[in-house]
Amino acid sequence: MKHVAALLLAVHGAAAAKELTVYSINFACRDVLHLAGCDNCQTRFDLIASAFLDDSGFEGVPNLDEVDVVVAQELSTSEAAFAQVTAALASRGFTHTTGAPAPTVSDPHCVDPPGPLYDIDDKKAFSALSGLKSGGLVTFSKHPIKATARQNWCVHNLPAPAGYLSTLLDVDGTAALVVNVHLFPEYDFGIDAHEIRTYQFSELSAFANAADLALRFTGSYAIILAGDFNEDAYGLSSASTGPRCDLISEDAATKLGALSLDVRAACASGAVGQPTWSPSTNDLAEKFSEGSKHEVLDYIVLHSSSPFSPPPAAANVVATLKIDATWSGSFCESSILGTLGATYDATAKALTDHNTVTVAVEVPDGADKIAEAAAAFDDMLLSWRSSQGAQEAACGQRGSICGVDTNCCEAPFSWTGVEQHCDSFQCEACVPLGGTCGAQWEGSGCCNYDQYPNGAHCEMRWNGPACIPKYDNGHSCWWDQECNSKNCEMTWMRGWWSWIPAGKKCK
Repeated sequence: MKHVAALLLAVHGAAAAKELTVYSINFACRDVLHLAGCDNCQTRFDLIASAFLDDSGFEGVPNLDEVDVVVAQELSTSEAAFAQVTAALASRGFTHTTGAPAPTVSDPHCVDPPGPLYDIDDKKAFSALSGLKSGGLVTFSKHPIKATARQNWCVHNLPAPAGYLSTLLDVDGTAALVVNVHLFPEYDFGIDAHEIRTYQFSELSAFANAADLALRFTGSYAIILAGDFNEDAYGLSSASTGPRCDLISEDAATKLGALSLDVRAACASGAVGQPTWSPSTNDLAEKFSEGSKHEVLDYIVLHSSSPFSPPPAAANVVATLKIDATWSGSFCESSILGTLGATYDATAKALTDHNTVTVAVEVPDGADKIAEAAAAFDDMLLSWRSSQGAQEAACGQRGSICGVDTNCCEAPFSWTGVEQHCDSFQCEACVPLGGTCGAQWEGSGCCNYDQYPNGAHCEMRWNGPACIPKYDNGHSCWWDQECNSKNCEMTWMRGWWSWIPAGKKCK
């Protein structure tokens, strides 16, 4: 490893660092027929635009002179509907934008989502019926945009477009890939939300890893993940307005760890931990909350950078964007039923239900090789959008719900590095050669069971069932899956009066 590190430093040099400041804001606008009347989008958009132009009369507005990139979520409406926000940001220097909200149903999507989850045809039908055209992600930048990629989640438990928006920026010669995300919220539609997000975290971490591999020899670069992850660091167990590092859940630590965020260390250092969903300090969040749970849902994370030694997590500065006075609007009792349920008139001060997050990320300063980085990123996307990309990466990690083996991660995408198999509807680590396994039928838990040739299968031995190598041609067999050729056929021999079966062998 020391020799590898020395080589990388020789390639890139001990590059000096510079800061890229990223601001994440969830606009909470969903232009769906029965929800449009609940979100008060135009009222809040006008006020947010005013706050960006002049922060007098407002609180929680970042110093936009020091911000480089704005990642926006839940702008699930037309581009024209938030033109005042776009214009306000442009006047503050954010002249580069990804344009209309993404992703849409026409953007890439894996061919076959796991189990009974919605495919692209379901999303197209729902989008046409509801009027919800996009996943609501937009990125604004002061730095030139060299490439963009819009992608629908392979696994999502609503028949609606949703996913991640990647933007490759030229930051004074450094290639900065900013991935704007919105993961599945805490809705229970038959499958727990945390299960859906595990598959999404798996896809996102694999995407970032693939981008890291593609960019690492193209010059100075950084990969930043930002937005609404909807994964509470405290596992929905905190009622505190401040950090509660002792309540960080193992599930959240594992998922965020897959994105290069050690959330426990980040909380201990004060970088992460302040709730971004805070009913006590945000009156919009309070209107939409049942109970007093305070959650850390929004993060800005440096996933990787050259020379491949990212610094500790930078401080996620959390703020409630609000007006000093109040604004008036119509609100809905249910965030699902919307205007189909009860509504009421009320006032509020907050302009977004999620608190905003601002982070000054340390990125490397180095040689200008943006063209090479853009070309490498485009090549990586071609592979990612193939059947071997997002389709396989959106997989169940250990403990995830599953239906069949193919729902669970192969070794390249497993967070433990161990191939996972579906056992009693839950992904579990596979059994190595010589280990005790289950019955010898398709779906047995042996590692490399699906590999032909040189795979493994489960077979009854004198001391019980064990994982053994698949058989070569000519060996006796019972099942196709026992053979390197995946072909176990009956053989025949000449009897007294006719051909008679002589047993099955690998062919």
